[in-house]
Amino acid sequence: MTGIARTARNGAERLQAVAERSSGERARRAAAAAVVLRAVAAASAGAEGAAFLVARARGEVAKLPAGPERAVLRRMVELYEGRAEGVEGSPGRVLTGLLVAYAGEVERSGRLEEADAALELACEAAPRDPEAALHAGRIARKLGDAARARRRYAEVRALDAPCGRFARLASIGEALISAEPERALGRAIREAVRAGDAEAAAIGHEERAAVRRAAGDGSGAIRDLCAAMARFVDPVDRARVAHALADQAVAAGDALAAREALLLVLEQGDTVQQAHARSRLYTLSLALGDELGVRRWRDARSSKLISLGLYRVGRSMATAAPTLARWRDRLERRLR
Repeated sequence: MTGIARTARNGAERLQAVAERSSGERARRAAAAAVVLRAVAAASAGAEGAAFLVARARGEVAKLPAGPERAVLRRMVELYEGRAEGVEGSPGRVLTGLLVAYAGEVERSGRLEEADAALELACEAAPRDPEAALHAGRIARKLGDAARARRRYAEVRALDAPCGRFARLASIGEALISAEPERALGRAIREAVRAGDAEAAAIGHEERAAVRRAAGDGSGAIRDLCAAMARFVDPVDRARVAHALADQAVAAGDALAAREALLLVLEQGDTVQQAHARSRLYTLSLALGDELGVRRWRDARSSKLISLGLYRVGRSMATAAPTLARWRDRLERRLR
């Protein structure tokens, strides 16, 4: 049995176990993915009945709700359709890309075990792919498996050389499981800045904000989130960080700063992020007794999104709102 076949079979068993101990939609999705990995295992090994398993996998995937997850699984099945014999010749990089895409979709919904099974197979299919190893390390870290995460991050460094983009991102992951994550993240951020890698530096700032927030350093978290927004190039990333900044500002009782952060989302975010910001602005206005704001954002009440704005918001004497407003104006001018 080939390495890909063996890892795919093990992944299928893990996904089936998730399906059996879960219920509802998660169980159905995990079971369908398990069938797909069984088909990959059989086709990779050239096993008898592989064509039947591939056809069954297509049928199970077709039953899933339309969306990115189903689309990725369907493309995975199509990679093996009609190729039950000699599948070892299929491009491992194509399979790896599909597995990484599937892992990203399930990770977004908090299904880390499913993501882990897919990424372990991705690393087997393309053992010299630093991106697959990086994602596998992140999921292992989130699952609390620090030893395996360190091994994957070490692989990334070996594959991407000491100064590659994936190696810099691996440094951030290693920092998060180090004895002193805040200090180690500072070093990783400086390395990224020296290399001109704004995105890696922004990710480092975002992760350090979470570390500082957990340690009770709210002002430090706000500084890091502002730095992350300044360094991210993608407006959607900036809007995501702005939502996190609003969370931190509300927790600190700085309602005015939260409002400035949410106004930034309206300028930078996508349609979903903007709708969520309007809902939060409405909730924030209600909590503050801001009648003008309530009238302005009243339409947001019909949003299907759940507002994360807190209903009991303090009024901080010292506010970061003027600083955020100036920064927002500078960013707007820069993007014109």
